[in-house]
Amino acid sequence: MKRTLLVLLLSTSALAQPFGPPPGGPPPHERGDARVIPPPNWWRNDEIRDALKLDASQIKRLDAAQKEHADALTKLERDLTAATKDLKTALEAQPPVAEKIIAAGDRVGTLRSTLFHEQIVILAEQRAILTRKQWTALQEQPLRGPRPPR
Repeated sequence: MKRTLLVLLLSTSALAQPFGPPPGGPPPHERGDARVIPPPNWWRNDEIRDALKLDASQIKRLDAAQKEHADALTKLERDLTAATKDLKTALEAQPPVAEKIIAAGDRVGTLRSTLFHEQIVILAEQRAILTRKQWTALQEQPLRGPRPPR
């Protein structure tokens, strides 16, 4: 009896936890793959730019690479937000329909994978712009995006 009560209590508290990351959670570049995908426009951070000794040509090429992919990234992030809402809606439906939940989950997974792929494409272009020494220095930096103007 005590064991059944304990199992019931533990499973109820586990189910009471919110689904997914907390609202306002960390941006994608600060999640588990933070050391793989740097934040957008990291070269605009004065400290990082100075530590890597980036020249004007490199900054121009980094800007061009980011700009080339900006529309695709924006669309993927927007679509991922909508797909995540659809998944939450499917999970909250009464009665829940497994096929709709699975389809919505598959859509979220596909979009996350596509977004990660696009980020890796940009990262590959950025890596080709940097020297080996700059790349190593970048790996040693606490990565943050550009600081807002004062």
